[in-house]
Amino acid sequence: MTDRIPESVMKEARDLFEDPHFRPFRSDNCIREVAKALLARDRRAAEIADRWLSTFGSREIKHTSAREYACDAVSDIRDAILSYDEAQQ
Repeated sequence: MTDRIPESVMKEARDLFEDPHFRPFRSDNCIREVAKALLARDRRAAEIADRWLSTFGSREIKHTSAREYACDAVSDIRDAILSYDEAQQ
């Protein structure tokens, strides 16, 4: 993982520390570590979508159009996550 974290992920991490319970722990280092975890979560979601797509997409299902629609949706989500990550690096 590169050290570059998208600003949207950093904002999400900063927003988590707005909760009064977490405010005492708010520091640049803590925010950065949370942002790294959020970024890893997003990448993991893309991996799961990819795995689901390869498994579900190969199954024989009676309703082919439903399978194609689901596979297209998962593929779009996976591609959006991965292309965003690549653009940020």
